[in-house]
Amino acid sequence: MKIELDPVKSERNTKLRSLPFDRAVDFDWEDMELGLSAFVKQTEERLSDMKNHLPLTNEEGEVRELTPEDFKRARPAREVLPEILGAELAAELIKRKPGKRGAQKRPKKEPVTVRYSLDVLNYFRSTGPGWQTRIDAALKDWVAQHRQGSES
Repeated sequence: MKIELDPVKSERNTKLRSLPFDRAVDFDWEDMELGLSAFVKQTEERLSDMKNHLPLTNEEGEVRELTPEDFKRARPAREVLPEILGAELAAELIKRKPGKRGAQKRPKKEPVTVRYSLDVLNYFRSTGPGWQTRIDAALKDWVAQHRQGSES
């Protein structure tokens, strides 16, 4: 099977979905019969299952309000993407990007609203990035000193 790559479409698809078409050019399409038949079977099963459910979007393309049943049927991307894209590409898409934090195992800090005097804020802000962490450290020191003083 001869595949011609449209670089404009490939670039657009890469930007939108992180899926470059140029990877398909080197793929051995002759050996894909089994893979495609399995994919078609899976797609047919999905379609028959989908007939029993409301579509997620209306005619204008607006997403409808999801029901508890919709949430019960939902599956995490880490389960669904390998079936659709293959394990290697799915792993690349699911991988956390540099600079992105994962979920906290247990919250170590609690967000609160506090009012500080302008002198205190100006001082800590002038120390550069991380000034809020330094305020936290200063408060921890104060608590430690006063805890010790109250226990004796």
